[in-house]
Amino acid sequence: MADVHLARTKGTMQTTFQIGKAGSLIKLNGVALEARDAADAAYVNITALDPTAAQHVLTKNHFDTVAPGVAPTQAVSSVALTLGFASPVVSTGTIPDSAIINRVVLDITTAYNTSDATVLIDRTGDGTKILLAAAESDLDDADTPTFQSFDVFSWGSTGAGTVTATIGGTATAGAATLRVYYSTPTDIT
Repeated sequence: MADVHLARTKGTMQTTFQIGKAGSLIKLNGVALEARDAADAAYVNITALDPTAAQHVLTKNHFDTVAPGVAPTQAVSSVALTLGFASPVVSTGTIPDSAIINRVVLDITTAYNTSDATVLIDRTGDGTKILLAAAESDLDDADTPTFQSFDVFSWGSTGAGTVTATIGGTATAGAATLRVYYSTPTDIT
């Protein structure tokens, strides 16, 4: 039998649609769309590309890559700093004791006016917790204005702490925003 394509079919009045004679179901359960096995006894996986827009489906690969170290029961929070050329800048918000740093985003909104402009981002008073080393930063580069670090590490257990950004070099102009994303492990038992 030849394949038959239904042109101009808008939908079905049924709440369940089966793909093939014994294939998976697409089911409307209230207002939720579900992917079910042929017997409607269990959920089935859906394969998709990693999301590129706000309303796209989140894949496990994307979650594991973008937010490593975050368990499903952990909320992601952040502290933010606005940087100029005056130094140092200390966050007003604190990162809790034993938090896990998930991501650091440095967005250069106005390129710094000297090639020696750098920034060191660390835990205030603790030189061992470096989020971005000065040697890794290039604040005069307007072509790549955003730096993102995905190195996951523990904030430590010496109490809540603030983030310090120390601008190096001789810049007299420039601006950036810094956001440090973190999660606090919770008991999932």
